[in-house]
Amino acid sequence: MDKYEGLRAAFSRYETEKGDFVAQNLKLAETFMETLQAFLGVPDSFRNPAEEKEVPYLRLYQIGEGGENVEVESVEQAVRHRNDGTFIFAFGVTLEQTPDTFPKHVVVFDLECEIEDGTARFQILDREIEIAFDGKKAPEIGRVHEEVYALIVSWLENWRIEEPRQKIGFHIVDG
Repeated sequence: MDKYEGLRAAFSRYETEKGDFVAQNLKLAETFMETLQAFLGVPDSFRNPAEEKEVPYLRLYQIGEGGENVEVESVEQAVRHRNDGTFIFAFGVTLEQTPDTFPKHVVVFDLECEIEDGTARFQILDREIEIAFDGKKAPEIGRVHEEVYALIVSWLENWRIEEPRQKIGFHIVDG
């Protein structure tokens, strides 16, 4: 029984650490999405007449094992926690000419994050951005939003570049 008690104690530590890891990842992803909406100034949703439902301007996607993105409704569904200490998810920003213009398009980014020693590292394409994150607040998160905005603007302004989606590293889908 002594050895089994040791296994119980180790398992208890594992569960606590894993729970903390997941909670911090979700908090950072939620903070990122909430503050991105405010940074871009996008409304919550629009009414899609073809589907007769409300659709969010900012979308969440789970990145599958094969790299495919599947749209989901919540951060909890989108974030995939990895054993190497990182987590990944994808998000989309709806693009439109006017609120009444359809179809709309969504630019989708894959995002990899790692939290370590009070620092959150965001990997967007070939760019890495480090910001302070204490497990609850990320006061420098606007730097990540600036990068996302700059990438979208760069693609929109340089759309004539051969193979722009691969060069810039995200993709556009019908919204």
